[in-house]
Amino acid sequence: MTSTEATDRTFQVDLRGIVDLLSRHLYSGPRVFVRELLQNAVDALTVREQAGDMAHDAPAVLLIGSDVSADGRLHCADRGLGLDQADAESFLATIGRSSKRDTLGFARSDLLGQFGIGLLSCFLVSDEIEMVSRRAGGQVVRWRGRADGTWGVDVPELAADDPRAAWLAEAGTWVSLTPRHDAEEWLTSDTVTRLARSYGRHLPHMIVCRTQRGDELVSAQPLPWLVEDRHRVRAMSDYAAEHLGFEPFAVIPLAVPQAGLTGMAAVFGHRVPAVRPPGSQVTIKGMLVGDGVGDLA
Repeated sequence: MTSTEATDRTFQVDLRGIVDLLSRHLYSGPRVFVRELLQNAVDALTVREQAGDMAHDAPAVLLIGSDVSADGRLHCADRGLGLDQADAESFLATIGRSSKRDTLGFARSDLLGQFGIGLLSCFLVSDEIEMVSRRAGGQVVRWRGRADGTWGVDVPELAADDPRAAWLAEAGTWVSLTPRHDAEEWLTSDTVTRLARSYGRHLPHMIVCRTQRGDELVSAQPLPWLVEDRHRVRAMSDYAAEHLGFEPFAVIPLAVPQAGLTGMAAVFGHRVPAVRPPGSQVTIKGMLVGDGVGDLA
């Protein structure tokens, strides 16, 4: 691979301090990096769909674990809008600035997260993030950030046999994470598949994880309370048993149209010990964003 010369630059914050802040206060643990990768991918797909330029190739998102990839890295590829060089330099260099908020509309309600901050969560499990991306009709650009606070943007020439070249033929993004010495297990295919299924099983896009067993679909499962009437109670009961860990005494579909809220309540059939207070799972636009949330009702 050859490329134009890249000049390393420095983030406008103490990146090590930000990563420590993320791990200690903002995120519950390293596992959330999968959720943030999926959020970025789904938001890019949403914007491309709304622009009427969405390719319907399958899968829309592909996750390749470090134990099955050719280079020992974790890869997350999406067929979304993609970034150009100006995007990469602007949105990824300034912590807290978001392409979704600034260019695509402030606080857009149809998007899940903020790209700049979300990508930084990957430093919880990786010392280097490489992102190769293309906007439709543009050139491929590459952004590389390191945990020491340096980053660089260049224009690479991808070899014909590089899988990223075919994936980015039109538009999209390919993120690669180099495992940190104390976080290798988080990037393996079994772990990534389990986390992707947990966070993204109800996302509408086709999300596929590549594992040692082959490619596995982890998304596109309907929310149980939105299943057609005659199967709804059974679907909600099964969901409670599988995801909440108990057979419910009763299940109740919920809807607050004024707030755009739908859901279900599962009623325990026994007294709940004080050491295990009731909690809730919160899903936004199909993405699990909270597990064990208390006091929601």
